[in-house]
Amino acid sequence: MRTYILQVTLLVTMLLLNSCDGFLDEKPSKSLVVPTTPEDMQALLDADGLMNTDAFTLFLQSDDFELEEPGVAQLDDWQRNAVFWKGEIDSPEGVTAEYLNIYQKIFVSHYVMEQVADFNDTQSQKNDLMGQALFYRAYGYFTLAQLFMPDYRIAKDSEEEIIPLRSKSQLDVEVPLATVSELYEAIVADLDQAISLLPETAKYVTRPSRVAAYALLSRVNMAMGEYDKALENSIAALAINSELMDYNGIDTVNTYPIPFLNEEIIFNGIQTSYSFSFSSNLLVNSEIYESYDSMDLRKVLYFTVNRDGSPNFTGSYNGNFELFSGIAVDELMLTAAECSVRAGDLQAGMDYLNKLLETRWVAGYYVPYEASTQQEAMEIILMERRKSLLFRSTRWMDLKRLSNEPSLHKTLKREVGSFSGNLDLSLEPYALKIPIREQVLEGK
Repeated sequence: MRTYILQVTLLVTMLLLNSCDGFLDEKPSKSLVVPTTPEDMQALLDADGLMNTDAFTLFLQSDDFELEEPGVAQLDDWQRNAVFWKGEIDSPEGVTAEYLNIYQKIFVSHYVMEQVADFNDTQSQKNDLMGQALFYRAYGYFTLAQLFMPDYRIAKDSEEEIIPLRSKSQLDVEVPLATVSELYEAIVADLDQAISLLPETAKYVTRPSRVAAYALLSRVNMAMGEYDKALENSIAALAINSELMDYNGIDTVNTYPIPFLNEEIIFNGIQTSYSFSFSSNLLVNSEIYESYDSMDLRKVLYFTVNRDGSPNFTGSYNGNFELFSGIAVDELMLTAAECSVRAGDLQAGMDYLNKLLETRWVAGYYVPYEASTQQEAMEIILMERRKSLLFRSTRWMDLKRLSNEPSLHKTLKREVGSFSGNLDLSLEPYALKIPIREQVLEGK
């Protein structure tokens, strides 16, 4: 089966890369045989090496990690620019993979949608394939929005057109550029439609499902600051799957102890892997590491401590060195906790948080959190969100959305040898620049 998937994916990749001049002007060769059957479409969507990957740059811009000079030296130039918030990750060899890979995912989504529309198969099969494609298109555009657009609440009224918003697989057609509001509107519309089409759960958590679409929509709602909708959609997802691992039952002997495809995962995804992803020079933020209680099993399961006392992260929900970027029940619990408190229901917020954390501590040692004010509850939940979702792809989103709130935003600073960078997201609408070649191709 995997060989078949790889063969079909290779055909579409050849379509994508037939010209080496750049992605958005690439044209397929008519001599190539292209996938056309429902089985082909599912194989394309099951190509998790493309469809289930997320940009490493989401992590690189976060404050989850620290670097010393050997770590900075190990970075490629574009990675270093992301780490120090220089706003430019273009590659001198052409369009950076962090941009290209996302549009490849969107291309596959469009191709599947177009093929499925003409199928005469059962409606349930057509709905499932169409729902998966809509999910992946939303997933791709949401990643682009996080990287190449300012925070939604800062820029939602701006008329600046930024991201090429493709609606079909043809590569030789004029493509409009979307504003922040237009792109997020398209993302939400795709996920709403996907929810109506997808089965409640999927055969594999590497495939989209209704619970995954609810979960992704709750994350998008969080990025938009629409916390009432984030609460609604996180609860809808938890109504389908709210199963948590008991960390007391996880064997600590393995280097990467969290089980692969564990019961908490709603949709499995990984961040694009580079050698730096699993380097010993990639150190955990010391402030966060020191915040874990000695009875908190996350401190045992998430980290390996070097001889000099510095910690490396080994707690990926992928069960290996690849950093998890999917959506799991713990994230939904934390989203529901935060949004309940924002809605004024402190008790519900603390209940969600305590239900999660009780499974993270040594049995019998956890003392449930209590909060008497909304501000106190928010500070507790956001700190625990950081500690639970460490080294995933959500922290950059959190930094952007919280920059709108004076009591919660954080100024980012890094100084390592001759390299330094600082960023105050509350003062400037920061976003990465669209690769130069793509700006030319789209007439920007």
